[in-house]
Order: sequence, then structure tokens, then C-alpha cells
Amino acid sequence: MILRHFGYILIIVAVYLSSTSATTRKHHRRSTENDSRHLGFQFEVEPQRNVTVAESSSHLLECSYVLAHEKYVQNVRIEWKRDGVVLSERSSSKIKVLSNGSLWIESMSSTEEGTYQCAAHVTTKQDQTVDTWTFLSRKATLRLADLAKFDLQPTDRTVAKGQPTAFHCLINSKPIPSAVWLHNDQPITNGGEYHILPVSNTLEISSTQSRHEGTYRCTVEGAGKRRSSQTARLTVTTGDVSNELSFLTTPRLQVIEQGDEFLLECLVASRIRPQVRWLKDSRQIIVDGVRIRRVGVSSILVSRASIEDTGLYTCRASNNDDSIDRAVAVEVRAPPKITTRPATKVAVETADVELECGTAAARPEAHVNWYKNGEAIIGSEYFVIEPNRLRILGVVRADQAIYQCVAENDVGSEQASAQLLVDAPDSSSVAASSGVPMTASAPLGLRSTSSGSRFINVEWDPPVQRNGNIMRYHVFYKDNMIDRERMINSSSTSATLTSLQPSTMYLIRVTAENEAGMGKFSDSLKVTTNKEQAVPGKVTSLTATATGPETIDIRWSPPAGGQPALRYKIYYSHDPLEKNEKETLITTSTNHYTLHGMDKYTGYLIRIEAEGSNGSGLSSDTVRVRTQSDEPSAPPTNIQAEADSSTSVRVSWDEPEEETVNGEITGYRLKYKTKARGAKGNTLVIDATAREYTMGNLEPNTQYLIRMAVVNHNGTGPFSDWVAVDTPGQDKEERTLGAPREIRPHAGIDYILVSWLPPADEQNLVRGYQIGWGLSVPDTETARVTASTTQYKIARLNSERDYVISLRAFNNLGSGFPIYETVRTLSRETPHFNDDSDSDDADGGLGSSESTPVGLRAEAISATSIRVMWTESDETAFNTQYTVRYSTAVDGNQHRYVNSTETWATVEGLRPATEYEFAVRAVASNGQLSTWSMATRNRTLSAPPSSAPRDLTVLPAESGDPHSASLHWQPPKYSNGEIEEYLVFYTDRATLADKEWTINYVAGDKLSHQVSNLLPKANYFFKIQARNEKGHGPFSSVVGYTPSGGAILSGRDRNSPRGHGVASADGTVSLVEQFKSFVHENPMTLFIILAIALVLILTLILCSMCCRNRDGSGGRRNGYQSAKKTSSGGGVVGVGGPPNDLWINGTGSHMRAGASDYMVDGLATAHLTAVDIESPTPRFHHLQGQGTLTRSYHQSSQSLEGRQRTPQVVYTGTGRHQPIHKIDFDSPYGSSSAIGSASTPPLPPMQAIPSGPPTIIDGYRTLRGTPPNSSAANALRSFTQLAGATPPPPHSATSSSSRPTIIAAGGRQVPVGRATAQPRVNVANIYSPYPCSASSDAGESDRKVECMEMRETTPIKTGNNINTNMLPSHSTEDLNEHLENLDTMLDDLQQLQHNLHLDTSMDKQ
Repeated sequence: MILRHFGYILIIVAVYLSSTSATTRKHHRRSTENDSRHLGFQFEVEPQRNVTVAESSSHLLECSYVLAHEKYVQNVRIEWKRDGVVLSERSSSKIKVLSNGSLWIESMSSTEEGTYQCAAHVTTKQDQTVDTWTFLSRKATLRLADLAKFDLQPTDRTVAKGQPTAFHCLINSKPIPSAVWLHNDQPITNGGEYHILPVSNTLEISSTQSRHEGTYRCTVEGAGKRRSSQTARLTVTTGDVSNELSFLTTPRLQVIEQGDEFLLECLVASRIRPQVRWLKDSRQIIVDGVRIRRVGVSSILVSRASIEDTGLYTCRASNNDDSIDRAVAVEVRAPPKITTRPATKVAVETADVELECGTAAARPEAHVNWYKNGEAIIGSEYFVIEPNRLRILGVVRADQAIYQCVAENDVGSEQASAQLLVDAPDSSSVAASSGVPMTASAPLGLRSTSSGSRFINVEWDPPVQRNGNIMRYHVFYKDNMIDRERMINSSSTSATLTSLQPSTMYLIRVTAENEAGMGKFSDSLKVTTNKEQAVPGKVTSLTATATGPETIDIRWSPPAGGQPALRYKIYYSHDPLEKNEKETLITTSTNHYTLHGMDKYTGYLIRIEAEGSNGSGLSSDTVRVRTQSDEPSAPPTNIQAEADSSTSVRVSWDEPEEETVNGEITGYRLKYKTKARGAKGNTLVIDATAREYTMGNLEPNTQYLIRMAVVNHNGTGPFSDWVAVDTPGQDKEERTLGAPREIRPHAGIDYILVSWLPPADEQNLVRGYQIGWGLSVPDTETARVTASTTQYKIARLNSERDYVISLRAFNNLGSGFPIYETVRTLSRETPHFNDDSDSDDADGGLGSSESTPVGLRAEAISATSIRVMWTESDETAFNTQYTVRYSTAVDGNQHRYVNSTETWATVEGLRPATEYEFAVRAVASNGQLSTWSMATRNRTLSAPPSSAPRDLTVLPAESGDPHSASLHWQPPKYSNGEIEEYLVFYTDRATLADKEWTINYVAGDKLSHQVSNLLPKANYFFKIQARNEKGHGPFSSVVGYTPSGGAILSGRDRNSPRGHGVASADGTVSLVEQFKSFVHENPMTLFIILAIALVLILTLILCSMCCRNRDGSGGRRNGYQSAKKTSSGGGVVGVGGPPNDLWINGTGSHMRAGASDYMVDGLATAHLTAVDIESPTPRFHHLQGQGTLTRSYHQSSQSLEGRQRTPQVVYTGTGRHQPIHKIDFDSPYGSSSAIGSASTPPLPPMQAIPSGPPTIIDGYRTLRGTPPNSSAANALRSFTQLAGATPPPPHSATSSSSRPTIIAAGGRQVPVGRATAQPRVNVANIYSPYPCSASSDAGESDRKVECMEMRETTPIKTGNNINTNMLPSHSTEDLNEHLENLDTMLDDLQQLQHNLHLDTSMDKQ
């Protein structure tokens, strides 16, 4: 029994050892390390890639190898190929293959140029089987040296003394030829003032002097040849040199090979030598003096170039005024390098083999080709070529060979090889002691469950005799017409065969494998794939080329097989794909298409499908393309400027939006200037990596304007708006800082928002703030922010915990005193709490802090809009809406609201240059409201003024200069920004275009201006315009003015809206000009008006004559009556003929400014005669109230004789700056009754009836008439007006004041003298054509006064009695009466014509 058990144990051990031995033997055969069939071939030396050989010289191309295993090697043969053709020593006596395999070329000529490759053929023999293995070396290009023609030659130059200059002498040849420069045919030595640059042989002169004048030329030698350039002349001048930067030489586009050196030239001229910096891809180049060194004046030389040196190089020259850039691309080309080499493998027939071949980055991109024993492999169903590998499906014995991947580009090639050994399937088995095989029997029931045009699904049953554990199943299948069989493995009793051909019969069989090996095969199963509907094949030769910043040109070739393509589908998307992005589809029927409207400097993925009648075929390979770059389309964002000291300003900014850069940022251009008019700006260019810059050497107590732009390789983008910053008058002291004035924490569930106010001592410099926090203790964690920051968010906190917040300011002396606050974060279980910060909400301010938006910021977009952005605190929130609240102090902080579904909102319709405050809260999908976020503020951008300056008035100059005028105005109501200046326009011809008016520029903080060099008695027109930083506003109304030297005008001149020394607010032109324009434009209308006027005049004359004849010599009741002088008691003062009537003055009655009688407040007063004072025309007869005029008028000499004349001071305007006029009624024609008792204050400017033209408006001036006994006193029979005098109230009482009054602003009356009581006169009746204008409802006493008649000196008939005290009438008096009536009618006609012209002008406007 024991022996039986022992025998069983021996059998088991024997079976185990046999199985182990078989497995070991099988694995040993699969290993290549100890397989003698493995050759281990390797090229020891390969021919050099690119060689340039001089003509008629000899050259050796080396090729040697080593073998690791030579057991079965019988022969090794080396042969050479040129351009793919095998070379033979018999065909050329110049070629000889040496014993070591190298190729000797003797006497190089052009026929020997080409691409050479070495091929090694190794022959082995094993078990009567002879195999040949072929290995290919890398390729070598052999060229004949030559000296090319000149690319650049020296040209004539004229240079200012002391400036640099350069002459070119460039030939692109390899090797680089040597050059010799000649000045006036004398060789130049490199060094000192002369710099001969390497590579390009450019001659630079660092500082041109007179001794450098003359001729220059260069001589170049190379490849056994010599070339001389043309001769150039240098002329040196001594004129002034501009400080403008200009390039003399610039870097040129270069394509070089790895390991070579390249030169980047840059020479800049300017009056002040500029600073030149070099940048590569927006980063400054560090000149180490070894690999990168400076040559010449400002050029650089780069040695041992590598692929990493490929990029965009920028020469940046700058001085104090400007900065200029010149960029150029440098491409370093390198041959490919294989990083993953294919490995030698031993495979079993029917197995699939993969050989990998990975390459490193090469410029240009390398193409990988596969070779089998020196023959190129063409992709097929069983040889699948993929980008980095070769797959051999269903290996057969014939596939045993050397497989090589050869990567090549225009620079060179690289190869890697692998040996593939193929064995027959292993049929060994382990026999038991009885000799029965231990492998599994054949699987049963092999069947096809489904099939298509490209696949077959098969199933089977396990074998009956497994003889152990079934490890796997092997499924073999092949095309019925091809001997190559393929195999797949399966761990179950089913498998899917893929990548099949349609309408093809396949033979399928299966076997099981256990520990002993593969068992018996099942019977073959024949299955035919389905027929496939024909579709177009894959399009080929797909290329995509960027033709501009927004265009891509796509071209392809039609598919080679399948159904003809009816149309093509173009799919493109961003590279890389954006979030939730889908491909864009475009359909076209041609094999080329241009995409428009693409994003600038953006990568795209493009593929194409050909579509036929049965659908689309396979998609093409995806190609990548990037649109070209362009100038930046937006400036930097968040530009801030802070004064670091009285002489320095720190500017900080953020990068612009990525889609607006349109390339790679190479720097930022910063311009700054003072706000003074005509200030010269300075320009700085800052590196692209910088985010802040400190400007130094500034002026203290000065406002600077700063703006920035983005710079890329294509140029400079748009500049930002000006940012203003003021440098303090003196530097702040850095002392120990006090605590911040206030800290305001706002707690959330997992965060705390902290805001604060700076320390109270504003003279102490603050450089930043430090925030600290911790659980129950402060400063466990800290963070620092800048001095301009007043808010910080502490995130990632625990809920329902007490945190101690600390805040302190710091400067260079250290941290200041802290301020502490304990804050408890909110509970997650408390969704609502009362929010008192928004009491104006209808919901009572109920809200949740969990979803309160954070990080609120406002960015001004335009003059009327601000974009508000925030961060969603609850990232899990869904369908959240937001409400933005905003207000401004201009509207009394009235809240307005805007809704948004995004985390941003643009608030429109705002006022320009106005600060607004914003807050936002979230509205959840269930209606739950969050608390309002912390507020942020920002100001809208400025805009041109939308209204004109107000209240423009023109006054005589305060100095009394008759050739000057003083203008006063008020700022525009809507300035839309700070007014920088006012533009005062004036001219003596109102019809001129605006550009032809004379312009005076006035600083924006001034509200008055004096215009000089005016001509007396010339009509001038004034208007004013405001300008801010954004542009000009509208014009004000035109105001007319005529300089007069201080005298009052004649009555006819006062008919014009612009009398001498008088300003008119309506801006109309003179009557003469209006009349000329009216005649020119409306001649027929003028004739009709004149005819009607003539008929009216004749009719009135006839009526008056009839009335005289009917009334006889009686008193005149209807019409004008002669005015006679009377005493205060009403008696007759003078008797005689009627005086001369000056209502129509043939000799003219223009005013004459006499000598000053005395000075009032330093201003001379004009002495007037009675003949200088005339009555105003009916144009100014505007009544207000109950029949009184809007201004005071003088009574006639008849009614004012004998009254005491007392000086009066009259208020002449409503503005606080307008002067008060003192008037001395020293003549018998002045009346104080009309101006001495004004109790009603003047109306506001926009409400009062426009007053007549003021005659005396500059200070206190006294008007004196002719003495009462003057002969001219009897001549004045009409009435005159005191312009600007305040009219009396309609029913003011008789003046009983013993002192005259000063009527000033606000209606205050101040007695200044004594005056006798004067009768009340209704001046409205003075200019009535009838002697009485009392209404029927007036009181009796009023009617008596208002119907006061001016008595005649002729007797008046009363019934049949004649008053003997009256003198008889004379014929001249009658004539005068008619002339008075005619004069009045002519004036009325002129007024009618004037009104008609005004109406016509208004209609044209």
C-alpha cells in the first residue's frame, strides 16, 4: 500500500517535471537573447548627413558595422545607392567601395551630387535553410560647394555726424565665405569704430565722423571664387538730428540647421543713443557672452543653435520719447531622432506582431517609412501602418525578415531595425507513463451566431476531454482565397472576428490550450460576410493652411475607391475642444473650401467625410491648423495707478482677455504725460511677464495721465482710456502705523468676507495690509494684499466655528497695530436669516447666506454702461437667477434693479462720468433669496459734453479798453466729465463757417475771458464750446456785441439787437444784413410789402389832413401832438415857433462820447448832450403786468421840466456778477419816477421778458444831459430809454421818499439821496399813438393820470371861444406833426420787416 502511494507520487512528480521542461523549452525558443539566429547587427559608423564638397576634391563616405552572433552567418556584402539606384564600380571610375564598406569618391563634380545610402546584406544558413537579411543605413546628401550671388550689397548713405550707419555684404553660401571691406580702396581693420559682423559680413560704423566719408565696397572669397560688390558712397552732414527712432538695419528671416550659428542684426538711429533689448517669444534674452554674445553696436550672435532656439526674436529700441519693435522668425531645422526603437521578436505563425517606432520632435516634421529587408512596405490588410507602429496580422513563415523604420525630413534621416523570427506552432505534448496524450480534445459545436459585412460572431462548446484546466481558446480564421491565417485568443467559448472584408468567405477553426499546450483543432466552419452597400472611401491629401487671422484654406483629393462622392462634409472644432463644444459642420460639393470668420490666432481640428448616395464613408485623418496672428484688439484690463512717493507712481494691470491678444504678447506699451496743455508724453515698453511697473523721476504735486496698450509681434493694439493719478506735494513719512479705523466682517457658511478702512493718519505711508485668522486664536494663517485693496475673502472655513480675524497695515518699518474681530461662520442647517441691509425690499430682506454671490467687481465699458461680475458661492446651485442693485448719489441714491441669469450683467443707460454703487443677490429656483453681497463702486467713462456752456454774457472790458470785451459764462449742465478747456469763437461776420471764426482757448477752470483787439462800432458775434477728454460739446447760442468806448447809442442803433456796447442773447444779425439777405431771397415779397406800406402812408396822410380841415385850429385828439415846455405849475415856459424835431434827424444823431465829467469806481463816465438821447423804437414796447414796460424810460421834457434831478443807481441784470449803474439825471429829460421805486425784484433769466439792449453795463457810470437852459433842450420832443433799468410796479404810489434808492439783486432798496415827490406816469402811454390809453375799467384817479396830455403852445378852441393865453399855430408845426406821424409809420414798417425776417430765419433753421 505504501509502495502504491509512493508510485503515484513518483508519477505526479514526473508529470510536473515533464510539463515544466516543455514550458521551459518553449519559452526558451521564444527568447532572442540566447537565440543564435539573432544576428545582433548594428551600424557602427554611418555616412554623414549633409556634406558640402569643393569641386575636384575627393571625399569619403563611411559605413561600418558589427555583428553580435556570427554562428550561422555565411557572407556580408556592402553596396551603395545614390538617389535609390545601386552604384557599381564598373559604371564609374571615380567610385570605389573599400574593404571596410566605406565609399571613396575621387574628383568631385556635379554628377556626383545626390543622396547616398549604405545597404548591408547578411546571408545565414541553418538546417539547410538559407536566409538573407538586409540592413539600410541613414541617408547622406552630398553637394558641390559654390559661391552664390550677392543678396545684399552696400548702397549710398547720408548720415548726420555722430550717428551710426551700416553697409551690407551678404551672400548665402556654405561654407560661409570670408569678406574684406575697402574704404577708399584701402582695407578696413575690424575693431574700434569699424565693426565687421560675422555670418553676414555687414560693416557697422558706431559714430560717423567726417573722416569716414568716401567710398565703400566689399570683396568676398569662397569655393575657389571671388566676388566684388558695388561701390557705395558715405556722406556726413552736420544738420540737426531728430530724436525719432528709426531702424538702419533689422534682423532678417533665417532658416538654419541644428548646430550652426546665426546672427540677428539691429542698428537704430536717434539723436540720443537708444537702449536696445532683444526678446525671444516675449521674454528678454540674457546675453551670457558664451553661446549668446553681443557683436557690433547692438546685434547678437547665437552659436550652436538647437531646436529650442526656434522662435520669434524682437529687437526693441527705446528712448525717453518712444519705443519701436522689429520682430523676425528664426527656424532651426533638425534631423529626426528615433526615441522608441523596434525590438527583435520571435513569433509563432498565425500570431499578430506589433513593432513600435517613436520619434522625437523634428523640424520640419519627420515622415516614418517601414522597410522589409530593404524594400518599402505598402500598407495592406495584413500590414497595417500606423503613425508610430507597424502591425503584422497573421504572421507566416515568409514574414521572417529585417524590419526597419526610417524617419526622414529635409534635413536628414535616422533608422532603427528589428529582426523578426517566425516559428511553426508548438505541437509538443506531455505523455503519461501509459503514452496517452494529455492535451485537450477538439472543441465541439463551432457555429456562427451572427455576421455582418465586417464582422462574424462565433460560439463553441468546451472539449470533452480537457485533461486539466483550459487556459484559453485559439480561434484561427483566414480568407478562403489566401493562405495567410490569422488568430485571436479568447478566454470564453465565444469570439468576435472584426476588420473583415464584405462578401468574403472565411474558414474558421478553434482549439483549446491547457498546461500541456494546444489541443486538437475543431472542424473548419465556412462563413461568408454580408454584402456592404457602397460608400465613398476616405479622402486623401487633406491640407489646411491659415491664409489670414480669420481665414483657413482647406484642400483635399477625392477618395480613391468606393462610390463616387456627391458632396463633402467638413467638420471643425477648436483645438483643444472647449467645454461642451460640438463640431461645426459645413457641406460643399467641391474639393476645396475657405473658412471665414475664424478666431484670430486659434488652433482648429479639421476632418472631412465624403458622402455618397448610400451615406458617408470613412472620415479622413484629422489635421491641425492655427490661424495667423494679428494686432491685439483690446488693451490690458484693470489698470490701476498709485503714487508711491512724490516722484514715483506704481502702475499695475492684468492681462487682456485671451481671445483679444491675437498672438503672443511681447510687451506692454505705457504712455504717460502731465495734464497740462501741450505736455509732451513719454512712452515705455515693458516686458510681457511684468504685471506692474514703477515710474520714477516725476514731478511732485502733479497730475499724470496714464494709458496702456498690448504689444505683440504684429504691432501695438488700441490704447486704454487715460487713468489719472496725482503725485503728492511731499512724500509721506514711514512711521509705525496705527490700526485700521474699522473692520467689517461678513460671515458665510464656509467663508468670511472682510472689508476695512485705512488708518486715520493719512500722512503715514501704507504699503499693504496683512489679514490673519484662526479658530479662536488669531494669525494661524495670514495673507497680504496691496495698499489699494480694502476687501478680502477668507475661504475654506468650517461652519459654526468662531474665528478671530486680525488686520494690520504695514510698510517698510514693519507691521502696525492690529485690530481684531471675532466672527462665527453660519450653520448649514439655517437656510434663512434676516438681512437688514436692504430694507427697501418688499420681502423684508429675508435671505440665505449660502448662495450670496462673492467677488463682486464692476468694470466700466462705456460712458453709459458698466459690466458687473461676480462669483457664484454655491457651485451646486441650479437654475439660479440674480438681481443687481445699483444707485448713485446724483439721484439721491435711489435704487434701481437689473436681473440676470449669468454671473455677470451689463447695466445700461447710466450717466457719463458718474460713480455708481452695485450689489447683487441670488434668487434660487425655489424662490429663496440670498443676502445682498458686499457693495462695489465704479465710475462710468467720460463722454463729450452733451450741453453747451450756459449764460454767456458779453460785457465791456473792466479796464475800460474800448477795443476789448469781457465774456462770462457758466459750465455746461451735462459736462459728462471734467472740462479741460473752453473754446471761445468770435467773428464780425455771422455767416462764416465755424472753422473760419477766431478761436480763443480758455482753461477748463476759468469761467471768464477777455477778448482784445476789437474794432469799435463793429458788430461781433460770440459763442462758446466746452471740451473734455472725450471731445467737444455743442455750441452755445450766438451773442452779439459792438464795442463802443462806453457811450450810449442813438435810438436807431438801439433798434438793432446789437447796439454799440450792447450784447444780444438771441445772436441775430444786424438789420442791414437782414435786409440784404431778405432782398436777395424774397424780392417779390419786398415789393408787395413796400406797396402796401406806401398805400398805408398815403391813407394816413389823407386822413390826418381831413381831420385837420374838419377840426380847424382846435386841439388834436387823434394822432401825435406837439410837446411844449411847461413849468412845474403847468404854465407856459417858452413862446415862439416850434423847435426843430429830431425824431427824423437828417444830419444823423449818433452818439458822441465826450470827456469824462468825473470818475466813479475808477471808470470814466460819459458826458451826453440832449441831442444824443433818443426815443426807443416800438420794437422794445413789451408790456408786462398792467400796462407798464419791462424797463424804465425817461419822460419828455414837457413833463419833467422843473423837477429835481437826483442821482439814482439802477440794477441792470439778474446775475450776481453784473454791475450796478449809477445814473445822474442832471438834465431836464431824466426822470427818477420810473426807476426810483421798483419794489418788485427782477425775474430770473429764463422767466423774465428779455430786456432791451443795455447801454451802460460796466460799473457805476453817470449820465448827464445838457443843462436846462441849453438851446438844445427845446429840441427834444420824443422820449428815450434807460436800458436795463428796472420798471416800476404797475400801480406804485407816488414817490415820497426823500432819498433816491439803489435797487440791487433781490429787490433791496437803499436810500442814497433826496428827491421831491413826482407824479406817477404811465410810460405805456408815452408811445401810444393816441393821447389817452386808459381802459374803461381803470379807476378815476388812474385814468386822470394815464390820460395826461402834453399841452401845445397854440390856442385851443373850446366851442366858440378861443383861449387867448394860447399862441397861434404855425405851418411848420403842422408839417412837423405830419412828419412825426410818417416817422412813426416808417419805424413800424421796419419793425414788421425785421419780425418777418426773423420768422423766415427760424423756418430755415
